[in-house]
Amino acid sequence: MMEDVTTIDTVNKRVIFAWSCQLPIGSFSIDTSVTDLLLKPLRIHEIYEQRKVSFYMYFGDNMVNVKTIRNGAISEKNSPMQSGYPMGGFEQDQYNDILKLHEKGLNAVVIAAIGYRAKEDLYQFAKKGRKPAAVLFEQI
Repeated sequence: MMEDVTTIDTVNKRVIFAWSCQLPIGSFSIDTSVTDLLLKPLRIHEIYEQRKVSFYMYFGDNMVNVKTIRNGAISEKNSPMQSGYPMGGFEQDQYNDILKLHEKGLNAVVIAAIGYRAKEDLYQFAKKGRKPAAVLFEQI
């Protein structure tokens, strides 16, 4: 089971992502993420019902605050943002230059890692919800 919703809030200049999924089988998670319009993370809230744990993450320019609630016990930690943090951004100008996107009137706004699933992956045959490639990508 997987459901997702994405809303672009132009008034508040935010993108809101919400989804729930069942991974592994019998374990459900609910995730709500809020980014700015350039997909820079602002906050994330994850709930794992069966494990009785929730995570709240708030992102500043240089710091991330993570609050964990596990079986009612709360812990909180502030950490500097790591430059390699997956949602922390990427070097847009370098992608634009390498791919010559400005010549085509384009600008890189998101990147994604792609690859193949391992033969041992228990979920490789699970039903997936995917949009057609023609909707997601423009050949350059």
